[in-house]
Amino acid sequence: KFGWDLYALLNVTIIEASGLKAADSNIVGKATSSDPYCVVKLMSDNISRRSPICKKTLSPVWNHECSTMVVNVPCQTMKIQMYDWDAASDDDLIGEALLDLTHLAPSTKTTGWLPLQLDGEPAGAVHLSLEIKFTPWSEKIAFVQEEMVAKPKPKPKFDINALYGPA
Repeated sequence: KFGWDLYALLNVTIIEASGLKAADSNIVGKATSSDPYCVVKLMSDNISRRSPICKKTLSPVWNHECSTMVVNVPCQTMKIQMYDWDAASDDDLIGEALLDLTHLAPSTKTTGWLPLQLDGEPAGAVHLSLEIKFTPWSEKIAFVQEEMVAKPKPKPKFDINALYGPA
């Protein structure tokens, strides 16, 4: 065996969040809402997926589904980060959490609320659904081949002298 049994398909549904930090201010300068989106990232593979932005809410609902291949499942940790989208400046981190994937049962959907923190303080919670499916060899090959599609070679630079220069 070459460790192929350590490859799996991770399905993630970012369902909703609640109790998020208000990062956007109203006209008198009081923070009243956020434009949140969620990023889930596999730490050792540096693979991330992102939900859409929900405008002006502290309790966004996404029901956003995403998936990726996971290598070496027993050693994976997922980082969940909640951001407030800003049009004119860098987005603000408003909460984060780490989730050890070792405890997920294969082919079983696990759903629950994960508390978020920011600078050691509670920062709301995110509702996630996760499922790890160990895949047959053919699915792995198809996924790898899709990722390895050759990019087109750059075209040669245009040289007018080569066309109309002295013969």
